[in-house]
Amino acid sequence: MWYQRRTISTLVLSFIYVFVLVQHLCNAGKSGKLYIDGIYQLGDSLSDTGNLMLDSPKGTASICSRLPYGSSLSRHPTGRCSNGLLIIDFIAKAAGIPLVKPSLTRDEIFRHGESFAFAGATALTPDALKAKGITNPVTNSSFGLQSDYLWSHLEAICYNEQDCKQKLKNAIFIIGEVGRYDYYYALSQGKTFKDVNSMVVDVVHEIAQGVRKVVQSGASKVIVPGIFQLSQFPAFLSASSNNYRGLNSLSILHNNELQKAIQGLKKEQLDATIVYADYYSAFASLLKNAPRLGFNATSDLKNACCGTGGRYNYDPTKMCGTPGVSACSNPDGYVIWDGINLTENAYKYLAQWIISTTISRL
Repeated sequence: MWYQRRTISTLVLSFIYVFVLVQHLCNAGKSGKLYIDGIYQLGDSLSDTGNLMLDSPKGTASICSRLPYGSSLSRHPTGRCSNGLLIIDFIAKAAGIPLVKPSLTRDEIFRHGESFAFAGATALTPDALKAKGITNPVTNSSFGLQSDYLWSHLEAICYNEQDCKQKLKNAIFIIGEVGRYDYYYALSQGKTFKDVNSMVVDVVHEIAQGVRKVVQSGASKVIVPGIFQLSQFPAFLSASSNNYRGLNSLSILHNNELQKAIQGLKKEQLDATIVYADYYSAFASLLKNAPRLGFNATSDLKNACCGTGGRYNYDPTKMCGTPGVSACSNPDGYVIWDGINLTENAYKYLAQWIISTTISRL
């Protein structure tokens, strides 16, 4: 009986903890609570608000430019590689500013930031990948190229360095996440985990260079995210023959090396506040509490909402967005959208977590 009472007590305390956490996160995300007037983003499909779709001719044929991508947000695809909004969108909504436009939308200069992220983008340049025997089949936009475009944008809106610092004082710069696609392309093209692990130093070096460039351009509030547990994504499991341990070790290695680099950048870039966004812990918290947060408790959380056949409803030869592949009827109940990206509902909770634990530190 004492064991039964203890178990019930533990469950009650756990429920109360999760309830208070969710209430806190939701309150943190209410409009007007964040003193942010601009968001500048570099990265890959987790933060691309439409650049790949606007990049002709390859991008217009990409799967993210077709339904059911964007189906929960619009009747037409928005270029976001999800059923709806992304983390960056929820941060913008919490700050009370317009949703961040893709940088390739060139009809105006946006005063509330831009996303320079490209779906499928890598940290390493195409030449650096080629030297390792790897190709990027999706885009030529690497992390360094995105930071160059950001630099050019800031030169266009600033008169001088002092003007830039004034205009950007309440803007945040999110540098990543990036690196996932470097590792995915390597694994899917036959590289071993030894090969992929050896890439981490080069990937983190490129991220650090990106941070230096945005700080030199006037950024004073910089967020550098790590990567999620790659072992939870069907695309990575498929590319690695379900090597859970290898994928999780790779995720931890990347995040540890990135945090070391950030510590060095903090000592080097004294004019900026640079913080690490722990996407790994945020995602782990989401998975642990998924049933209480309204996600489907009766199926494997690795299952993709949009897919067909294969383990975890994922087949790399029949991706979401291709003819004959449909989405589930309740995407809000799923964490994984298409095998490598998340659903809008998952991004919403991750954004609330990041606002509460990371952006508040700025």
